[in-house]
Amino acid sequence: FSLESEALGDLIRNAISPNHSKYDSNKIPCSPRPLTLSVNIFIESLRDITSQCVMDFYLRQNWQDCTIADILTVENGESTEESPGFKTSDFTSFNAHDQSIWLPDSYFYKVREAQFGLGSKEHFIRVDAFGGVLLSQKVRDMFL
Repeated sequence: FSLESEALGDLIRNAISPNHSKYDSNKIPCSPRPLTLSVNIFIESLRDITSQCVMDFYLRQNWQDCTIADILTVENGESTEESPGFKTSDFTSFNAHDQSIWLPDSYFYKVREAQFGLGSKEHFIRVDAFGGVLLSQKVRDMFL
């Protein structure tokens, strides 16, 4: 059971705002440490149209943005492991077109055409109280 938290949303939006000097959405989070990015693909449909394969699927990517977690820890003076008022299941949502948070560059090999975010409900970002980020988007790819 997760709870969308408005207070958490305000804290995170403040931490990643362009006015905040510690967060840069153009830099890979946690640099120079390696970033582990998990990728899940859920295929919704697969069809052959005149010798081209068209696939609709959900692309979900998650990673730990320790930069956000570090900013929240320093600014609130709390340990990210025991942040009072927030549970690990608390999160806040962002518009998937929001450029204030770092997003991975996703590409597909041998794709003729790709459409990302086919609908606003199928394209979102969630960030939890400990810097865990989930990017979920519906994608349509046309393969050769």
